[in-house]
Amino acid sequence: MNMARALLCIVLTTLLLYLVGLFSIAFGLLPGWWPSIGAFVTSAITFVLVQLEAASRNEQGLPSPFPNARRVAVWRAVRLSLALSLLSFVALAATSGPYGVPEDGNRIFAPRDVYQLNNHGKKTEVSRARYVLVGAAFALAWHAAAIAFSLLQLYVVLAGELPPYFQRTERPTRGDGA
Repeated sequence: MNMARALLCIVLTTLLLYLVGLFSIAFGLLPGWWPSIGAFVTSAITFVLVQLEAASRNEQGLPSPFPNARRVAVWRAVRLSLALSLLSFVALAATSGPYGVPEDGNRIFAPRDVYQLNNHGKKTEVSRARYVLVGAAFALAWHAAAIAFSLLQLYVVLAGELPPYFQRTERPTRGDGA
């Protein structure tokens, strides 16, 4: 198994861990944010490995009968997850106001005696609807951004380069008539 295929497996496992973490936060399947934190650390380490592998490789990503279709599909997934993250952050800002986020962040949809949001130690009692909206928006925003980061790594592993939007281009200087 070459390095690119190993990195592909790591990136796909990281994406799965993010999804497990998101469902754990929402429904309490596993304790807290641990799957998501593990996925984030793995993703950060993998990012460095993906960049090193892409820089040392001469071929353009993993072989595929449809290389352009694969690039387009992954790039669309990156954009979709970034848009979802942005919308979730907007929803978080609109629903939480100055009250913060759920105190424990676990089992967002579980019934509780008291629904409290925490903003730097200041706890505010809120309705169940606000608690669920803020908790879901926070978890979704964080996870969607992290998934976009992992999908970007997947793009690099599959295509052998960053998407054109992220590639550095020469910019004219002021003396060049720009």
